[in-house]
Amino acid sequence: MRQIGAGKRRSVSDEEKCLAMFHRERECEPFTGWEPGSSPKEHREMMDRERFEKRQTDREEADRKWRSRQDLKLVLIAGFFTILGALLAYLLEAAN
Repeated sequence: MRQIGAGKRRSVSDEEKCLAMFHRERECEPFTGWEPGSSPKEHREMMDRERFEKRQTDREEADRKWRSRQDLKLVLIAGFFTILGALLAYLLEAAN
C-alpha cells in the first residue's frame, strides 16, 4: 500500500482501477468540439443555434412531405371529379 493525499491510504490496485476508469474510451453523443477563441457563453450560443437550425430543417422537411401528400390527394380528387363529369356528360348525351 502506498499513501496518497493527506493521511488517506489506498492500495495500488485501487489507484490503478481509478486510472483505468479515467482513461477508458467513452461514447459521447452530444460532444461538440471546442472552438478556440470562443468563450463558454459563445460556445453555448453556437450549440443552441445549431440545435435550432436542425429543428427548423426537420420541421421544414416534415412540412414538405405533408404538402406533397396533400397535393397528391388534391390531384386524385380532381381527377376523380373530371372523370365523373365526363361520364355524366356522356350519359346525358346518350339519353337525348
